[in-house]
Amino acid sequence: QVTPAEVKSQEDFSSQDQAKLAAADKEAAEEAAKVRSELLSTLEGIEKSTIEDINKDATITDKEAAIKAAKEVIGKDAILKAIEEGDIEASDLLDDFLAEDSDQVTPVEEMSQEDFSSQDQAKLAAADKEAAEEAAKVRSDLIATLEKIEKSTIDDINKDATITDKEAAIKAAKEVIGKDAILKAIEEGDIDASDLLADFLAEDSDQVTPAEAKTQSQLSDQDQAKLAAADKEAAEENSNAKKLELSKLEEQVAK
Repeated sequence: QVTPAEVKSQEDFSSQDQAKLAAADKEAAEEAAKVRSELLSTLEGIEKSTIEDINKDATITDKEAAIKAAKEVIGKDAILKAIEEGDIEASDLLDDFLAEDSDQVTPVEEMSQEDFSSQDQAKLAAADKEAAEEAAKVRSDLIATLEKIEKSTIDDINKDATITDKEAAIKAAKEVIGKDAILKAIEEGDIDASDLLADFLAEDSDQVTPAEAKTQSQLSDQDQAKLAAADKEAAEENSNAKKLELSKLEEQVAK
C-alpha cells in the first residue's frame, strides 16, 4: 500500500518528479471516482430492476417487505462501505457486475448462496415461502368465488321457466363469467389475482349474474353479443309463454 509520497519526501523530488506525482495522483483520484460512480450506478440499476420485478409480481402481496429484503441482499450500502474501508476493490467488483447481464440480474443471481449470510438466506427463504403461500391462497379464494358465481348463475337459469334451452344458456353464462380464461390470464401475468379477487368480494357475490360480474366495457364484442342473444331469447320465451296463456284463456272463454 506504499505511495510515492511515502518512498521519497517532497524535498527529494525534482520539479518534474513532483509534477508527475501530482498528475498520477489526480489521475488515480479521477479513476477511483469514475469506478465508484459506475459501481454505484450498476448497483442502483440492479436495485431498480429487482424492485420493478417485485412490483410486477402478482404473487408478492407485501411489496414493501420484499423490496426491503431484496435491498438487503443486494447490499448496496454495505458494499460501498466495504470499498471505503478498503475491504473490497471497487474495480474488481464492477468488472464482476458488468460481466453479468445486469438487466436480468435478480438478488439470487447477483450473489451466490455462498455469499449470503445465514440471516439473508433465512429472510429470502421466508419471503419466498410467504409469497408462494399467499399466491396459492389468493388463487384458491378466486377459484372458489368464480365457482360460486357460476353456481348461483346456473341455479338462476334452472329456476327461470322462460329459458327453455338450459344447456345453451348455462354454456353462454360460463363463457361470460370466463373462469378458465381468467385463471389463464392470471397464470400468464396479464391480471393481478389479488386485485380481481378484491373486486369480486366487493360485490354481493350471492346475487352476482354474468352481467354484474363484468361490466359491459369489460366484455368482448363476442361476450356482449352472447349476452344480448340470451336477453333476447329470455324476452321471446316470456312473450311466447304469455301468448300461450292468453290463447288458453280465450279458448276457455269461447267454450
